[in-house]
Amino acid sequence: MRPADHHPTAPVPEHETVGGVQIALVIIGVAICLPAFITAAEIASALGPRRGLIAVFGGGLVLSVMACLTGLIGQRLRLSSYMIVLHTFGTRAGRFINLLLSLSVLGWYGVLTGMFARAVLALLGGAAAGPAPVSDAGLVIWSLAGSGLMVATTIFGFRALDKLSRLATPLMAALLVYVALLVTRDHAALLAFSGDDSLSVGRGLSITVGGLSVGAALMPDLARFARRRADVLIAAVLAYGVGYPLVMALAGLPAMATGQKDLLLMITGVGLGAIAMTILILSTWTTNAFNLYSCTLVLGTMFRSQQSWRLTLTAGVIGTILCLGGIGDAVVPYLVLIGAVIPPIAAVYIADFWIIRRATGAPGAAAGPGVRWAAVLSWAAGPTIAYWADWQQLSVTHIIPLDAAIAAFLVYLVAGTLRRRRTQGGRAALPGTTSDR
Repeated sequence: MRPADHHPTAPVPEHETVGGVQIALVIIGVAICLPAFITAAEIASALGPRRGLIAVFGGGLVLSVMACLTGLIGQRLRLSSYMIVLHTFGTRAGRFINLLLSLSVLGWYGVLTGMFARAVLALLGGAAAGPAPVSDAGLVIWSLAGSGLMVATTIFGFRALDKLSRLATPLMAALLVYVALLVTRDHAALLAFSGDDSLSVGRGLSITVGGLSVGAALMPDLARFARRRADVLIAAVLAYGVGYPLVMALAGLPAMATGQKDLLLMITGVGLGAIAMTILILSTWTTNAFNLYSCTLVLGTMFRSQQSWRLTLTAGVIGTILCLGGIGDAVVPYLVLIGAVIPPIAAVYIADFWIIRRATGAPGAAAGPGVRWAAVLSWAAGPTIAYWADWQQLSVTHIIPLDAAIAAFLVYLVAGTLRRRRTQGGRAALPGTTSDR
């Protein structure tokens, strides 16, 4: 399978398509990463085993439905999410949406940079207390040094890092399985763990969705390589409905065994030392470099006159500021916010493709206005309505990402229907549409 940035603005040729299982393995490989471990620890320590499983598998169900609907669009059109978003929201607004999707990973960059610093200090025998590194000079120094290393690696040695990451992912998977086997020896204690009730099941489900909502919204980037519609469904269900929840379930076990939310304290709590810390350092390094790389690709489409190294450096500086600002203390609110903002983007272009354009008999146009206000305002309405409903205790599902997506979907349907009746016409079709398979 070709890289995600291959054919960024053109349809994927038929001879480059692959099967659904291969796509699913790529997504599961992405899911076996530190952000998933951190999210799982928050959910498990708050909800315990039974309610935690409901949250992660419920979130997986939401993500798999979302990925099926977005992925089928990518498979049908053979176009990247970048092009689909540009068309749905307009050329200027679409670039802003794509920028938002890309910059959303910088929050994780800040979290992981702080974790990198604490892991290095733990390996060297120094203190590693507190997720907000600004409180300690050693943590500040290593956060700055680690971020500099990640930026430099992205700029100068990304090909070598790509090979290194292929080693890091299996090592993280092996560490996950080993720790799970280690802590399940006392399975009675795990089953008796009830959690601290700092989250509701709905909130746990929300942060599960927030953890991979960007991936589900960008599913067309991978699904455009799928041979058939069935391959999209296989990939979405295996990756988001089964693989991701299983990773989350296994990653939550150490939190319940140790009573800790902090990943470093969990590792030391189950008796793992230098080897685990080394794997952790390697994983934070490679994950953040890939975050910078993906962010730089999108920034390059918006600021074409700027050299890529300047864009990488800028993204790294923003991520470092978030790190030093203590974003590690705000993982749950960050994930809830991402879960509220990203799914409505997908909901709008799902409604646009599957309902509005089908009703007009024309699936869309490659060129369009700078801003499609119906799409932009519908997207903005999604999280606004969801947060208001949550605040007023009027939530339909008690799951903020789902409420936000439903609201954006319905608002766009109404706006699109009114616009269609007013204009009494459709729009020209997107080029690159393949036959239904």
